[in-house]
Amino acid sequence: MALPAHMALHLVLLEALPVALLLAAGRDRIARMPVRPLLAGVASTVIIVVWHLPLAFDAAVGNPLLHQAEHLSFVVAGLLLWAPVLSPATGAAEALAFLFVTRNVQAALGNVLLWAPHPLYRDSGSLHDQRLAGAIMLGEGLLTGIVAAGWLFSRLLHEERSRGAAAAAQNARRTAEGCGRRLARDQLSRPT
Repeated sequence: MALPAHMALHLVLLEALPVALLLAAGRDRIARMPVRPLLAGVASTVIIVVWHLPLAFDAAVGNPLLHQAEHLSFVVAGLLLWAPVLSPATGAAEALAFLFVTRNVQAALGNVLLWAPHPLYRDSGSLHDQRLAGAIMLGEGLLTGIVAAGWLFSRLLHEERSRGAAAAAQNARRTAEGCGRRLARDQLSRPT
């Protein structure tokens, strides 16, 4: 398989399949997943970076069992990447920060493939194929990141509105309680 097609397959395993699995699980199940964004981000980044090292990549291409393990690990990395973003238990601001950091790591890898002066992998084909694979990685990452960030900004605005409404309701309740106490005090202090 040519490197650009191989990269496209890896992106499906890392992005599309995990997102589909998480959406199929539903918001309640995602919220109950014990995924900590920092640990998930580090673990997923390590998985992605290690498999992009020439020694690991070449070994996986040369060994079908190791190649399947690589593919499975990309699905796991994708679940770790997307669970904090899609989980209602993660605040939108935290999820945006998580998305920004993890997307930049993936962009760095794409840039390495795009701008390397020679093919990095034994079976990567031509330098043109490698650069095309890097461009695919960058383009998909940018598009996916923009869509996810737009959704998270919308969620952030909703969270802010909800907090504002809750604060207004609490202030109204305090005002009503204060008025009620004053009214009771006035009633008690009036001569009958």
